[in-house]
Amino acid sequence: MNTETPPPKKIELQNPNASPMVPQGGMPQPPWMPGYPVADEIDLVDLGVMLWRRWRLMAWVAGALMVLVILVAIFKSPSYEYSTTLKLGTVASQSGGLIPLIPPASVVQALQSTYIPNAIDQYATENHTDTSSLKVDVNTSSTNDNSTITIQCKAKATKAQECITVEKVAAEAFLNDNSQTTLAAQNTLASLQAQARVLQVNADKLKTSITLYQQQALELQKHIATVRKTDIESAKGTIKPADALSSLLLSTQVQQSVDQLNRIQQDLDVSLPGKQAALAKQIADNERDQQLQTQIIAQNTNHILSAGMRSLKPVGLGRSAIVALGIVLAFFLAVVAALFANYVKQVRERLALAQSAGQ
Repeated sequence: MNTETPPPKKIELQNPNASPMVPQGGMPQPPWMPGYPVADEIDLVDLGVMLWRRWRLMAWVAGALMVLVILVAIFKSPSYEYSTTLKLGTVASQSGGLIPLIPPASVVQALQSTYIPNAIDQYATENHTDTSSLKVDVNTSSTNDNSTITIQCKAKATKAQECITVEKVAAEAFLNDNSQTTLAAQNTLASLQAQARVLQVNADKLKTSITLYQQQALELQKHIATVRKTDIESAKGTIKPADALSSLLLSTQVQQSVDQLNRIQQDLDVSLPGKQAALAKQIADNERDQQLQTQIIAQNTNHILSAGMRSLKPVGLGRSAIVALGIVLAFFLAVVAALFANYVKQVRERLALAQSAGQ
């Protein structure tokens, strides 16, 4: 039996212009990159080699950025915080504590939405300057009654006057527009003082009346004793018709004096002491109300506690923090620059291979 040897398989050459070959079980492989890895994986070794080769670029970028950051840190003007503190008037609550006359949340909202913007606009108009860089905040205190409101302005030392002026104008405008409580307390105190003068006049008159009633009662007692003594002496002698008439008149006079004395004694024991006690209570209530209104005026009114206080230390990032952050940012941007340079190189290489393959 004769066996025929099969002819060898013809190897077909792929046209470079044809579609890319698809390897077994993988993605299409570009014709201009034989041996290019199929999966989109990052090789850390290749990445490290690439960064090592680009160390000059990275050093130049990092060095330039670090020099720039150091110059910024050196020539950067420090910023300070200027604060003005308002003390809100407080009154005693039913629980025994103190509560502000005006809710602190309302004060903060009014300052932020109305008084501070108006003060900034007024300063810009009067001084013909740009105040857009001013940053003004309003905060409440952490005390139990939250009766302290702090206006804080952050700015450089060259802008200190702007901060202090804006805070003062806003605080004074708020105090002027919210002084009704003080005015009401002053009016109430004036009315109580006038009422106290009237009560004191009435008390003096009542005291004088009591003294007169007491003197009148003593005189009546003496008169009754004298009349009764005369009546007893006349009764010991012979009673004549004329003497009997005189004795009757004396008895009638004694009875009238006794009735008048009883009325005076009743006024002294009941009526006048009652009027005196009621008048004394009115005077005591008036004095207590005057003390309350005086306390509201003297101690519990809205006022500026401190104005234009500058913080002891600068606020915001210091020079050391700026340098530290600048160093981190410089190294990060140096790596980004190296990656971008490598990316541009690979794009150019692929474009060159594509052009050579298409010819």
